[in-house]
Amino acid sequence: MTPDRKKCVDNALLNMIVTNFQPFKIVEDTGFKQFINLLNPNYCLPTRQANSKTLISLEYQKCVAKVEDLITNEADNVCLTTDCWTSRCNESYIAVTAHFVNKDFILKSILLECSEFSERHTAVNLSVEIRSIITKWKLEAKVVLVVSDNASNIKNAINTLHLRHLGCFAHTINLVVEESLKCESDLINKVKTIVVTDFRKKRIASLEKPVQASLGLLENPPSSLTTIEWTIVKEPRIVLKPFESATKVVSGENYMTASMILPIVNDLFEVCHKMKSKTFDPRIHEVIKNFQVQWPIKIAGETFAIAKHWLNNLLFPSNSTLSENTKNEIVNDVTNIIKKIKSNNIEDSTHSVEHQHSVATEADKFFIWGTLNVHASQSRPTNTSQSRAILKVQNYLDDALVPRSKDPLEWWRQNYYNFPHLSILVRMFYCQATSVPCERVFSKTGLLINDRRSNLKPEKHSLILGISMRVFIRVLAYGVLSRLAEPDISNR
Repeated sequence: MTPDRKKCVDNALLNMIVTNFQPFKIVEDTGFKQFINLLNPNYCLPTRQANSKTLISLEYQKCVAKVEDLITNEADNVCLTTDCWTSRCNESYIAVTAHFVNKDFILKSILLECSEFSERHTAVNLSVEIRSIITKWKLEAKVVLVVSDNASNIKNAINTLHLRHLGCFAHTINLVVEESLKCESDLINKVKTIVVTDFRKKRIASLEKPVQASLGLLENPPSSLTTIEWTIVKEPRIVLKPFESATKVVSGENYMTASMILPIVNDLFEVCHKMKSKTFDPRIHEVIKNFQVQWPIKIAGETFAIAKHWLNNLLFPSNSTLSENTKNEIVNDVTNIIKKIKSNNIEDSTHSVEHQHSVATEADKFFIWGTLNVHASQSRPTNTSQSRAILKVQNYLDDALVPRSKDPLEWWRQNYYNFPHLSILVRMFYCQATSVPCERVFSKTGLLINDRRSNLKPEKHSLILGISMRVFIRVLAYGVLSRLAEPDISNR
């Protein structure tokens, strides 16, 4: 086997280890070595130490370089999501992801960090850690929004950094549902006693007879549901279905989500109003009433205020109406962009005119079209930047609505030349609606820290997850974590 071929196979082996979350010691397993020997007797497996100390660090450095290049060349503005998590080994981790729209209107996501965070989760400590991540990736002037859960410590940390904060909308929906269902907590606990898995909890309404038959076979069965309770448990599925759908939609990563907050809020209000006229058990009507009470309370703060911002409506060309205040905000921002572009153009034209005058000859003064050319070159459009902005915004609002099933970024990609100034704002202020991207990172982390690698050090975990997330993070999202393994770290 040639050296180049061996290097290629070694990299493929490392990719298998980090992608499938295999332990480094797999290269020492008898069965695995026999399998490799059968495939190619001339191939010598790299040692566990070579994989964990040398090869993985080299691959990690490649990921770092790719992410740095991606951020430098394509990310003008980014939206960050962050969250914390505790592993089965009682080790705390912090994750930060970045999301942005590039010049081709392609949505890209990057894992910036998922590393051990052993400090107390105070606002001060969290702000220091987040600031270090932002500084490391040179994002100080690019962060337009940070999305996290609604915990006070992380909110205060983000406010300390003078960054704009958006509470995770999926978390807000969950809080509304939990508060609204408190009036039926006894019934919910009763169902939990009978069935264990969440999947069966969803199906219990359709399994009344099998459940009752199974309870009859037990020596000490839990209390069964009464006839009225069996009727009641069937109805919450209907009532909760819209909230489940809203949570799934707003938790997506392949499309814009923050721009959907306001339409979802309005639609859920309307759905709850329609439910009041339906024939449900009085106890279910009490739950519906709680929904209507809890919604204004939960969304009256920061989340709803930012969701009402014109950008979140502008990014989604399916939204039908914008308020007059929202329209004025759009006009003001577009006006500023037009002024900036016009200022740059005037500077360029001034330099050009000065250059032309410097090379003019005496004969040019008697050129027959000289006066007309000078008058044409000095003329400027009489309409102001604001009037142009008003016209462009109105043209956008008058355009046909986009079906909800269509990707808004695809629409902007096709209409960039029709609305160039608005397109700049779309890329400038794109943001996520939830911290779900970090939750998905932690899901992968849970697969990584399993029984076979429960002793894996956090530094090695960061390296493995950083490389493996190239597969899981969407569209050129090369996962990158902060801490490289030190040369003297023992292999575990």
